[in-house]
Amino acid sequence: MAGFKELEDQIRLVSQTDIGEVIFARIEDINSKNKNSYPLILFTPISSTGLEARKKNNKEVFSIDFFIADLDAQGDTESRSEKWDRLNKLLKQILQKIDSSEIKLMNDTIATYGYDEHNDRLVVVKRTASIEIFDCLT
Repeated sequence: MAGFKELEDQIRLVSQTDIGEVIFARIEDINSKNKNSYPLILFTPISSTGLEARKKNNKEVFSIDFFIADLDAQGDTESRSEKWDRLNKLLKQILQKIDSSEIKLMNDTIATYGYDEHNDRLVVVKRTASIEIFDCLT
C-alpha cells in the first residue's frame, strides 16, 4: 500500500539534485529545527477543512499543500521576486515528475507566493495539488 512515506520518497527521487531536504510536517514546523538544508520541500495533507479524500477504484485522492522554501541571504545576487519565480518553477517541475505506479499528480497545481512563516529570511512558495495514491486492499 502506498502512502505519505512513498510520496516523500518519490519527491526525494525526482528532486535529488535540487532539494536539500523533504519533510512531511505542518508549515508551522518549518522553523522548529535549528538547521534545515535549503532549499527544502515540506508537504502536508490539508486538514483545516478536513482531509479531502475520496475512494475511487482502490485509489484515494488527497488535496495536499506543498511548500518550497529557501533562505534570502544577505548579499544574494538574486532578488526576492527572482527567487520566488525560481522556487515556484522548481516546485512545479518536481510535482509534475511525480508519477509512479502507486502515486500520481491529478491536476495542475495552484501557487501562492510569499507565504509568511515569521522568518524574514525565509522565502516560501506554496502549491496545492490533488495527489492520487493507490490503496491496495489485499
